[in-house]
Amino acid sequence: MRQDADPLPKHAAPIESIYCVHEALTHQGLDIPLPYLMAVSGEPFRISYNRNNPEQSIHTVFHNPLRTVCRVMGLKYELHYDAEYKTAWNRLYQNVKEGRIALIPFDNGHPFFAASSEPDQVLGKNGYTKAFSAKELERKWLSIKGFYELGLDGYYQFLIEDRDRLPDERETAYSVFRLARKLMRIRRKINGSAMGIEAYQALSNHIEDSIKQTWEVSETDFRDILKWGQVPLSQILEGKDVILSYLQSIQNNFEDRELVLFDEVIAIYQQMARLLRKLKIKFQFSSQLLADLTESNEEISGLGQSISQRFRQKRFYQSLRACQKLILSVSSLEYTAIEKFGAIIRLSEKLKI
Repeated sequence: MRQDADPLPKHAAPIESIYCVHEALTHQGLDIPLPYLMAVSGEPFRISYNRNNPEQSIHTVFHNPLRTVCRVMGLKYELHYDAEYKTAWNRLYQNVKEGRIALIPFDNGHPFFAASSEPDQVLGKNGYTKAFSAKELERKWLSIKGFYELGLDGYYQFLIEDRDRLPDERETAYSVFRLARKLMRIRRKINGSAMGIEAYQALSNHIEDSIKQTWEVSETDFRDILKWGQVPLSQILEGKDVILSYLQSIQNNFEDRELVLFDEVIAIYQQMARLLRKLKIKFQFSSQLLADLTESNEEISGLGQSISQRFRQKRFYQSLRACQKLILSVSSLEYTAIEKFGAIIRLSEKLKI
């Protein structure tokens, strides 16, 4: 059993795994741009909102981005599980000795491991290079219930091997568009989180319900809602920039009617990115208003406190309403974008006939 003085978080955000995949493929001599890998993994299209814990929304998945990126890029892969650490270490050590690359879950991402020049050690890389002995790695290798999939509690390693085929650019793009539609159109909740376009509606509903309650009842909800405007919103915005970079990089592979639709999709994502940046600023402003409300309650007493508090609450509600309006506008654009993806896919099928 792992003994750790500082218990680690259960897992890092899934998007962090693609950074490690990129580093691993570079180590193998494959020059694939990071935005390209991000897009084909589906991560920029994965959006979720958990009303009970908005800040943790970034961890909710219902597809394995590691399998997805390997399958689309024509890379062979394997996923291994061991219940006991010693067995898992022996398997990892043997794999890297044979020249294979293995990703394993850490708290701050999924570093990849390769053979070390030192005996009884493996070389871990994740923006750093460090040799680990069996004892050192035991403290870091997380025991989890499935590596982006349902599974038993234990030690997982995802092996990335050589390519068995070269991907076709156009077919890869169609795969990305299909995955985007799947991720954005899901209707069911995953571990209590609304997914895709439904996530925006769930967030809007949470804001609406909280505003309708008394301040004393809703203040905690307001703080939770505004936490979504920090890391989760930043990740969504980063995802939109990645999608734009990917679309622009493959644009020359399309022509005629497909290219017209492509240009429309790019324009939609550019508008979406602008609105999300405005939303980020609005969330920051709302957070400051909420902090000012707390401070003013402590500094002012009596009738002055009551008047000042109502005025500040009104400003806060107006700011949160502005956030809600932007959220619904982004949701509408997301829907339009995946409809355009669908149109491109249907057109491609007609062109093949």
